[in-house]
Amino acid sequence: MSAQSYIVRIYRRDPRERTQVAGVVEIVAERPTIHGFRDAEELQAILLQPTVAARGRGTKKRARRADGG
Repeated sequence: MSAQSYIVRIYRRDPRERTQVAGVVEIVAERPTIHGFRDAEELQAILLQPTVAARGRGTKKRARRADGG
């Protein structure tokens, strides 16, 4: 499994409640995706989800064309 890169932007947090944060996570990949979160639990779920790269992106074999090209 290869390492995955993320950009995490936190737009709001409550200094009294450490789990109260809001922002977005950009998963850096060939096709970047952005996911919003409203608390630390949602942020954790985004970071722990399996990614396309971890599932073997790009390992499909291409079918050969009949004309050899």
